[in-house]
Amino acid sequence: MLASLERLTRLKGGLRDAAPEDIATLKSALARFMVRRTKKQLNSMVDLEPDAYRLPTGRVCRYPEHHSQVYELNESASDVKLAGEILAIARSLVGITHFEKALYLPRAMLDPDEC
Repeated sequence: MLASLERLTRLKGGLRDAAPEDIATLKSALARFMVRRTKKQLNSMVDLEPDAYRLPTGRVCRYPEHHSQVYELNESASDVKLAGEILAIARSLVGITHFEKALYLPRAMLDPDEC
């Protein structure tokens, strides 16, 4: 497994150029170290031992209760249609998750009436 990981670090094209068996080895190695817990599970752990999750300020770290609300947007039919078109186009995009920051057009490229 270590040889596969070392090979992956030397690839110039990153994981795109990795062999499928090397990717499988990497996923297997990561799965051994990753622990996934839900908010409810984490809060249960805090409840069992609150002092272990206490900040220097005295506050106990935990996920807050979530209270969802539904409300009407009263959008027009044309807005609903446009949102559907945007959603369809967005679902066809590939690689969009690689952007870490929001993309903005420079002011010089914007329509002067929209600034």
